[in-house]
Amino acid sequence: MGMTRTVSTVVVLCFLCYSAVPRIVGAMADTSRLRQQLAAQSVELSEARTQIEQLKYARRQNVLSVEEPSLPRDLLAQRRNPTMPALNMSAALAALSPAVHVATAAAVAAPSAPDAATLATASVITNPTCRDAWLEQARRSPPGADTPLPFEGGNLEQPGVLEAALQARAPAKELIFLSVGDTRDHRRETKDPALKTISVDFLLNLVANLKQLRIGHYVILTTEPLCRKLQERHCEYACVWTDLWHTHRGLAPWGLKPGDMFLMWAQQWRYICRAMELGYRVLRADTDVYLAEDPYPLLRGPLFSKYQMVVQHDVEGRAKPRCDAASHRQGWRATGSADADADADADADAGHHPTCGLRDRSQALLNIGLVYLRSRPGGGVFGVINGTWGRFLRKLDDEPYRPPHLGGKVETQALIDQPFMREVVHALAVPDARATPPKPPQQWSVVPCGAAPLYAEGHSCALRDAAACAAIERQRQKAAFLTQLVRPEPSSLVGGSQAPAALAERVALAPDWLFGRGCLTHVRRPLELLRRIGAHLPAETSCVAPPLQRGFSTPAPGPAGGLLVATHFVYSMALKRKRAFRAFGWDLADRRNPLYNRTAQTWPDAIAGAGGGEDASCWRRSDRAMLFGHTAFTDTSETKSVMCALPRGDGPDCTCCTGLPSLARTEAARGARLETTGGAPIHSGEALTKLEGCNDYQLYWD
Repeated sequence: MGMTRTVSTVVVLCFLCYSAVPRIVGAMADTSRLRQQLAAQSVELSEARTQIEQLKYARRQNVLSVEEPSLPRDLLAQRRNPTMPALNMSAALAALSPAVHVATAAAVAAPSAPDAATLATASVITNPTCRDAWLEQARRSPPGADTPLPFEGGNLEQPGVLEAALQARAPAKELIFLSVGDTRDHRRETKDPALKTISVDFLLNLVANLKQLRIGHYVILTTEPLCRKLQERHCEYACVWTDLWHTHRGLAPWGLKPGDMFLMWAQQWRYICRAMELGYRVLRADTDVYLAEDPYPLLRGPLFSKYQMVVQHDVEGRAKPRCDAASHRQGWRATGSADADADADADADAGHHPTCGLRDRSQALLNIGLVYLRSRPGGGVFGVINGTWGRFLRKLDDEPYRPPHLGGKVETQALIDQPFMREVVHALAVPDARATPPKPPQQWSVVPCGAAPLYAEGHSCALRDAAACAAIERQRQKAAFLTQLVRPEPSSLVGGSQAPAALAERVALAPDWLFGRGCLTHVRRPLELLRRIGAHLPAETSCVAPPLQRGFSTPAPGPAGGLLVATHFVYSMALKRKRAFRAFGWDLADRRNPLYNRTAQTWPDAIAGAGGGEDASCWRRSDRAMLFGHTAFTDTSETKSVMCALPRGDGPDCTCCTGLPSLARTEAARGARLETTGGAPIHSGEALTKLEGCNDYQLYWD
């Protein structure tokens, strides 16, 4: 009996210890935002109200089992005045009622209780529910991990804010830079009105995608009002804002205002330059991107680690780079470390660079929706990024462009950053005598994907099957990509005699399986189409639930699974892209659609049991499907497109997809009923033909 009582007592004490943690967190919560906005008496009143709400929240969660006392006044004073000496936790605990003192003192001593540093970090999280969730996550994190920390937000033009944001969000010097606006700019008013709301959905989806892959080192540039919404409604304490160039005299003539995306895109390149100056490596991504696997083992692998810039290639499937001669498919003779930092220190013009052909600059169109950068001042790639925002400012100083077809209205699209970056890359291109064959400045070299191993040591593809990964590697090695050598003009380097030396650095236009683009169109009566082109196809359909294990995300649909890494639906309107994400099982952000029950780690029987066969429920769940084409399918022998049934609604559903042969060459598929996003029939015979290989991406803008 004595032993039983002892165990019971320990259990009760442990429960009280754990239950008291939210009270300590509430006591330490920082109200810096309120300090800046209210007078001292208003702040004290607000803090008291906050404490009351926290106690109510704790009671609703059945956490507290003792009477709730008021906080000590010294504790409130410490929150209002951060310059006061650090609060003595023992004295603070002693000021509480005896019953609470026993529980909280034990909680501080308990191994699972947050330490003072963790509590201080959590104090920037103003939403109590978000704070509790972060503390629980921190409790489960392994000690010593370079885990990104919550950031309270701030204006990047204020001294020290950028440095503090980067230190908190990217402790390992690896940063993902995202941006989202919330104003009614040209794209939201006329070109794609659904972006007014879906743009935030895309952001939340990409963030959820990153978290599923255990990637948390991102920062979000946005406006202050939207940043506060992201914090309070979505627990995203990773956002910042800026007033950079908000008083520029060219904004009004060009029809821009703070928060417009054209302005924000230029601002982001300025801050990416600052991040590289501080030694950070940066992946810049549009928010309508999906990562089917962690890209870093590939970006750090022997093949791509030799490039200081890896960027998406805007290319049609029929114009993809190809090697001219098999004789150039030789192994890469490395001249140094494959480590990204070591490569960035050396002049990229040194060493042997095996290539297999040359292409004109007209075939080298950068798409900056996906860009990975590892450069520093003096490097050619740094010069490319620096020159991009510089050209934006020069354009903003010019007279606004008013083309005749707009009837005198200003063409704000002349301020888009992508053409600026393309121009700068071409302007900084230099001859590459080390390439085989040698490359003149205005041409690009072709490099085979088989020139070096793809993955960093210890990593392989996301399929977790050796034979499948070997097949994926063989498929990827069929592709080739374009490369360029860039060096900044010495006159552009600042610092006089202290200016850094001008270094040549390499740019790679990523192969489409790494950073690629897809084309989308709706199709009516998908099961009928499958029956017409071959009764055996529905039996091959897989209806797959997303992976439960962190570190793995839902792969590309159907037979493309494991092949594609990052997909960017560049030229489809927002609503169609969102539907595609749902059909592919890539929609992770909507809380109404949690995808699966993480607690039970099971799917509803009706979903988990949906499989193949003509009567499979997954093909009967909707009368519409999404037809998916990709430039990478140009190289696949059997699959030329993938069709996925749309979900039943907003609830969780498996991915119901199958690969298709060339529909353009299949007589029975000629009657396929393609539709626009709004449901209007598509009568163009080219829509089906050009979908295979994404050979006319503008054709699918609906």
